[in-house]
Amino acid sequence: MGKPKFNVQIFKAAAINNAREFKLDSQVGTIEPGKIANLVLLRKSPLESVDAYDTIVTVWVHGKPINRDSLAANSSR
Repeated sequence: MGKPKFNVQIFKAAAINNAREFKLDSQVGTIEPGKIANLVLLRKSPLESVDAYDTIVTVWVHGKPINRDSLAANSSR
């Protein structure tokens, strides 16, 4: 069974298409040597279901892991 096309479009919109729109695709948007490592690692594939975004394991910003709780809207940081 193939990946749902809508989920692929959402994933691209959140990654490379967004970077291209803001002319940042030489720095971010894909995983490549020399690019800034801003990543969200998930337990499930977002290409299978948008529910995967509820399975965040780790968030990386500029190559460093960030405590997920510190990103919460009600966080005292």
